[in-house]
Amino acid sequence: MERNWILFQRSSENEQIHIFLDLHGKQHMTSSGYSQLLFLFINTYHIAENEEQAKRIQKELNEIEEKLEQIFEASGTGIFVGRIDSAARLEFIFYVQDGSTAKSVILNTLEGYRSYRHYVQVREDGDWDFYTSLLPSQEEKMFARNSQIVRSLQYEGYKTGVSQRVHHQLGFVSKQELDEVKEKLMSLDYRVEHIENDPQGVSHKHKLHVSHHLVLSEPVLNETTKVLYDMISGAGGRYEGWGIIPQEKAVRKWKKLVNQARIPAMLLGFAVICGAIGLVTVDSKTVRQSMAGKQELPPPLAVGKKAPIIKLRDQNNNIVQIGGTGHPQMLHFCDASMEPCRKDFMNLQDLAKQEAAAQVQIISVCFPHVTHDPLEQQLSFTIAHDKDGLDTIHAYKVRSYPVTFFINSSGMIVDVVEAGKPGQHDRSIALQNLN
Repeated sequence: MERNWILFQRSSENEQIHIFLDLHGKQHMTSSGYSQLLFLFINTYHIAENEEQAKRIQKELNEIEEKLEQIFEASGTGIFVGRIDSAARLEFIFYVQDGSTAKSVILNTLEGYRSYRHYVQVREDGDWDFYTSLLPSQEEKMFARNSQIVRSLQYEGYKTGVSQRVHHQLGFVSKQELDEVKEKLMSLDYRVEHIENDPQGVSHKHKLHVSHHLVLSEPVLNETTKVLYDMISGAGGRYEGWGIIPQEKAVRKWKKLVNQARIPAMLLGFAVICGAIGLVTVDSKTVRQSMAGKQELPPPLAVGKKAPIIKLRDQNNNIVQIGGTGHPQMLHFCDASMEPCRKDFMNLQDLAKQEAAAQVQIISVCFPHVTHDPLEQQLSFTIAHDKDGLDTIHAYKVRSYPVTFFINSSGMIVDVVEAGKPGQHDRSIALQNLN
């Protein structure tokens, strides 16, 4: 089965995620009967206590992913299409023929590993709408390319994070378009290195090679390539890549690197390594390894921020709104599969009985959605369920459970209490201050 993996970042108002996706996945949509979308969620918050343990867990998670991919591929009952890596969890994505059977396969596979907090969800998606929503934009493809080249430079010992003269290759349909962009770039202190007409070109035959100094880092390159891409696209041009002039030893290393297909489609013209804007096509193992080593988790949505407005269904299937109601709210997040969180329900019930809570709407958002949970019948406050289990958690940047947000009548977050975090005060104090 031909695979075409890409690893890229996607930012939203609430968080940044890494998406690892097979761009050829949808080729199997019509002929395979894979009409059911299956998620395997694994909670990775505080999953390792030290670097050695983190490496071991990373290796184990890769094994789980590859084993499940092989099982479904060998049986012809499903296909692994990608993974989403967010601040506190991994989301493995499959399309399968029969969700119930596939869920059993996954749970049986996980029994051979350590006890991960996990949850499996299945839903119909015959048109592969969720997969389509994950496909990278041209900008995301471009930034993925930048990341791959910078990492490969670092891998080869090339110094990044310092000012370098970076070269850019641009293509145009007409000489007039080239001249117009050339003048704009010269006014921005770009240096024109070379202009040529490629008689073998099909459409963008007119080539413009320019250079300028910038810090060789992903953020700076992303900003620069986006400006160039937007500028020349508006002029009917095509951004074809960037590169640096390597030292003689580095040239030999890069040629070896290209021959090994570590960075395909690299252009070694005019002594400059130009990465043609396109997709980084590498084997899944290489991309998976590049995702190892999670960064420190960002904190939850901070005090002083506007509470995101989200509408969910409660335990009685009524619509409940979080934020923007004009009334104070206490928003609680928990993992219903964790015993400490289930015990915290009763602590929350005691809070709900306090006089200070009389004018406060208490809402607990549960993950995962457990239907007909007997515990719900003992609680007097609202239990809300996120339809997909993640939208609200992502919006509030929840990284651990339980955590409680206090929202005033103006819709502002005025306090956040994370269980187990040193220096945290009691929620009853935050509740009294909310009124």
